[in-house]
Amino acid sequence: MSVITKILSSLLLLGAYLLGAQPAIASNFKTELLDDSDGFNTSIIFSIIQDKQGYLWFGTGYHGIFRYDGKKIVSYKHIVNNPNSLAHNNSGNLSLDDQGNIWIGSWGGSASIFNPEQLTFKHFSHDPDNPKTISDKFVQKIYHDSDNTVWLGTFSKGLNKFNAENNSFQRFKFNNFTGEGTSGDRIWDIVATDHRGLWIGTNNGLNYYDKVTKKFHYYFPESVLSKKGKNKIRRILPISFTQLLVGTDNGVL
Repeated sequence: MSVITKILSSLLLLGAYLLGAQPAIASNFKTELLDDSDGFNTSIIFSIIQDKQGYLWFGTGYHGIFRYDGKKIVSYKHIVNNPNSLAHNNSGNLSLDDQGNIWIGSWGGSASIFNPEQLTFKHFSHDPDNPKTISDKFVQKIYHDSDNTVWLGTFSKGLNKFNAENNSFQRFKFNNFTGEGTSGDRIWDIVATDHRGLWIGTNNGLNYYDKVTKKFHYYFPESVLSKKGKNKIRRILPISFTQLLVGTDNGVL
């Protein structure tokens, strides 16, 4: 059984218990701590992905990214004056594309693509004077849609769409609820339930972006607009084509 299978099995057992299964199920739940002796010299891990070779990749808060084969750790960190190193050691948001490349969203170094076979990085930096660059230095969410288009949500500068043909970005930010941008500039989550559009969790409401009409639609659980409580949408989980579970700052909807 692979490491990721063990992790998923444990999560399924925990979920069954929380949904009201017999308490005896909880006795099958096991944990194993991976610490400094295994090469995990950090306690802050924001994301875990598995590549096509079966390696696990961990995005950390302060120690770069780790590759784990079930026995040993290989770490990749920022090295000053080395452009082929990680852009920033606070690189917690990882995502795998169809070519097997790892997209990295950092907290201070914008975004990068890492080729795990060639061990090379391609960096995308924020330039406030160039609207075709990524809109922020802080990238909170990376999502690949069914067309393998990459969408990046930022800490305070809205949503970005990556154009692979010329390595540029299209920016979508708050635009006074006109349908041209998001309803909040902090993007917490991005998911899809169909090929047509994206659901976007912001610090001020739930958004749906229609990729055909290129318009945003806005949904607010609370009538009073404020960047807190139920209108702060942190996580979105599709449970069907017509239903979403929405995690907010004031419970689940």
